[in-house]
Amino acid sequence: MAKNKQELGRQAQTVLGRVSADALGITLPHEHLLLDASVCFVEPPEADLRKIAHEPVSLENVSWVLYHQYNNLDNIRLLDEELIIKEVMLYKKEGGGTIVDVTNTGLGRDPLAIARISRTTGMHVIMGSGYYVGESQGSEMDRKREEEIAAEITADI
Repeated sequence: MAKNKQELGRQAQTVLGRVSADALGITLPHEHLLLDASVCFVEPPEADLRKIAHEPVSLENVSWVLYHQYNNLDNIRLLDEELIIKEVMLYKKEGGGTIVDVTNTGLGRDPLAIARISRTTGMHVIMGSGYYVGESQGSEMDRKREEEIAAEITADI
């Protein structure tokens, strides 16, 4: 039986299905659970800085990384699913109910991993869709028609 517009308007589409808006709770509206923004990486020309560019973020280099956010690969990648689950559980423990993951195509978006994280943590996750900046889209994007892109986004899981 189809739901009427008013009933649908009080629901959110999560990665695990529709949820009543009343069940969402405290919501983080712009997060990246998993991310690979290496398309934005700019390797510094200086040899000593190239070394820092490939180091994990640490207390020793965090000051530099804060001012050079796209010059350190570790700073622009969130790839450890187990670590993300631990961090999501900290948010949940503090009363969090929902996370909106806005990682889109071209930034390492992984719908299956996001669903696993949601299932494992019991956290509602709303996943965004769409594309990021030109560098992350690939050359085929220039050949796609607006209708094709709209159909991709509409059919997105």
